[in-house]
This record gives sequence, structure tokens and C-alpha cells, in this order.
Amino acid sequence: MRALLLSLLIFYSAILVSQNYNPDFNEEYVQDFVPTIRVTMADSAYQWMIHPDNIWSDDYQHATTTYTGSDNITLSYLDMGIRLRGNTSRAKVKKSYKLHFEKFTDDQYFYGLKKLNLKADVNDPTGVREHMVMNIYREANIPVARVNHIKLYINSEYMGLYSSIEQVDSRFLFSRFNNDQGNLFKCVYGADLAHINDVYNNAIYEIETNEDINDRSNLEAFVNFLSTSSDIDFENNIASYLNVDDYIRQLAIEVLVGHWDGYSYNKNNFYLYYNPDSLWFEYIPYDTDNTLGIDWMGRDWSDRDIYDWAMHNVERPLYNRILNIEKYARLYTKNIDDLIENIFNTTHQMEIAYSYKNLISDAIYADNYYPIDFGFSTQTFESSYTTNADNHVKYGIEPFIEK
Repeated sequence: MRALLLSLLIFYSAILVSQNYNPDFNEEYVQDFVPTIRVTMADSAYQWMIHPDNIWSDDYQHATTTYTGSDNITLSYLDMGIRLRGNTSRAKVKKSYKLHFEKFTDDQYFYGLKKLNLKADVNDPTGVREHMVMNIYREANIPVARVNHIKLYINSEYMGLYSSIEQVDSRFLFSRFNNDQGNLFKCVYGADLAHINDVYNNAIYEIETNEDINDRSNLEAFVNFLSTSSDIDFENNIASYLNVDDYIRQLAIEVLVGHWDGYSYNKNNFYLYYNPDSLWFEYIPYDTDNTLGIDWMGRDWSDRDIYDWAMHNVERPLYNRILNIEKYARLYTKNIDDLIENIFNTTHQMEIAYSYKNLISDAIYADNYYPIDFGFSTQTFESSYTTNADNHVKYGIEPFIEK
């Protein structure tokens, strides 16, 4: 099973493109083993962190951590930080966490990483959607965070199975683009790329690098161009503002996997990086657990018109103006066809899905937090890969891809 999963990921990653952005998974994101992270902290600090009055706090609490990985690798970390992470997920019983290895101890890293994002994936009964969709982007050579599964303990209590998701930061930028000097913006709900005044709202476009300088002139110019350029000017010059080929390829994936919580539909969950070498923006998708048939919007994402997929009657200038240009619409169609033939099809994706399922089954069965938030059972886990469900999980993974 290990050999199958690794060979599939390596083989298909080269199908659409020849030069890969993304680094190897390595031990920090080992794909054929489920590592264990054990966090030890003062019980008073833990209780403070999860208290309803404090769940929206980003204050880090002191902790120590031990990592047990493949081939009996064991690593220990002294004074480090832990806090809750996420948005609506903070109110769930099974919390998501951010670990910051260098928060209280200089030059302390986890395989060169300062932070790990441990995501509870409470919406997803399969536990694999985030992992699968990020790797679909990866196979299509879109720069994205690496993901694997881990088992988390806090003060000896098994908290359950988590997705460990790579932090998008300066180290990420250097590893993908060989340059981390440009501005990185985390674009969250409200980021429609349509309003100049919003460019300066750090709650919508949060600057993640060069914070002290806080120069947003390139982002302002991009948003202004999207909103005010003539059709001819847009067609002639959009490629000087944005890596258009990569954006269109990721858009095809966004639509196929039903990533409604991204830019096109929900104006949410993407990064923009101004690459000083190319002098354009790179588009980086993230937060892909609400995909492959999970829905909170009352839509059927499996059969929505791929040429009219963005939210209607609102401003989405990047999506709408790109697809209004014939050559880019044709490129988008070609990417859709290539993805369906080579990557986004049930044969390939269900091989990967079952490999993940076999890997994580024991960890799910032992996870006492798994049933709490949405009433999932081990039977839900077993059937959710192939069977449509109710409530927010409208489709199993296989029927969604097939439809």
C-alpha cells in the first residue's frame, strides 16, 4: 500500500507539466505512515485555551512536544507555542491547533518549519478530502501546502486524527519560487478583488511578509486593473499582472472538486504572492476540506455549469473577465479535459482515497472526538467514500467525482 500511494503521487505529478513547483514530502509530511505528536502543557493553560470565552484568542500557550515518525524517528521540542486555529472550527468540540516551534525558543524548527497547522477536519467523515484535493493541485503542479495525517495527544489524551498542513510563509515561498522577498497576502472572506479600499483592510488581505513596510501598491494596481481596465486592455495586459496559465489550471481544479469556499464562489481562502522575479502575482489555493460533495451553500457542485460557476450577481472580476477572453476560455476547457483524463477521474482518485483510508482507519476508530460534532460513526466513515449522505455531506467521494 505504501509503495502504491507513493508511486501514484510521483507518476501523476508529472503528467500535465514537466517542471515541479512543490518540494518532496519528506519525513515532515510523510505519506505512507501516520506519525504521532504528543503535546504536554499546563492543564490550566489548556483549559484557558479551550474555554468559550477564549477560543478566538491567538495567544500562544507554552508547551513541549514529542514527534514520533516513520522508522522510529523521535524528536523532542522544548518551550514552544500552541494555540487554537481556524474560524468557525474554533467553536467545535474537536478543536484545530497551530504549533509554533520558535515562538519561545529561538532557532527551534521542525524539519526547517516554524509552524504546523493541525486541522480537525470535523466536517469531513472520510478525513481525507483536504489531503486529496491539495494533492490534486500538487499533481497539476500548482504551488500548494503539503498535507499528511497525524495522531495528536495533548497531556496524554488522544485528541484524534488530524491533517497536518504546511504553513504558507516565507520558507514556503522560497521553496516554491526560489524567492521570498515579495509581498504575500492571505486573502480571506471578502476578498473579491473588486474594491480598491479593501486592499488596505488587513482583515481581508492580511499581509504575511514585509509587514513593517506594508507596501500594498502592487496589490492596489492589480485590483484597480481588474476593476477599471477596458476589455482590450485586460486581454492584452492581464498576463503582466498574474501568472495566468497557473491561475486557469487551478481554476479548473477549483471547479471540478467543488471548492466553493475559494475565490470564485465565496471570495475566500487563497493567497496572492507578488513574485519579484516575474513581476506578477502567483495564486495559491488553500483550505480544501469543504470539497468533493461537502456543501454548506445549498448547491449541487457536481453539475454546476463550469462556465458559469462563480457566485451570480456579485463582483468576481478575476474569474469573469478571464473566462470572457476566448483564448483563456479555450485553455480552461483544455485543462478541464486534461484533468479528467489524467487526474480527476474515479479510477485514479479512488485508488488514492482507499490508500489513505487504509492508512488512517485505526486512528479514526480510536478517535473519541470523531463522532461528537456531527454524529459521525465508524459506519459513516466506512460508507462515506462511496455512498451519498445527508445534511452537509451531500455526496460520497466516488459518486461526486463520477457525476
